[in-house]
Amino acid sequence: MSVPPPEEPGREDPRIEALADYISRVMEMGAGLEEIERELPGRGEQYRHLADALVPWLVDVPRREVKDAWDRGYEAGRRKADSP
Repeated sequence: MSVPPPEEPGREDPRIEALADYISRVMEMGAGLEEIERELPGRGEQYRHLADALVPWLVDVPRREVKDAWDRGYEAGRRKADSP
């Protein structure tokens, strides 16, 4: 996610709003959050809730990938050192 996290405590995370709008545009055939809220009140909140759950997971993905790559390299090195 290229949107920086909020700087002030208690401020809404702009990444959540950006992801919720993206999800809305994908699921509603191009309609953004504002349009969805006008047409179907409450639907936008569902997308915000989904985005709120996904943003922490998406932010953590690169760290997990690096750790997994490190672990694979460590295991490969250990196996090579153990082989005759």
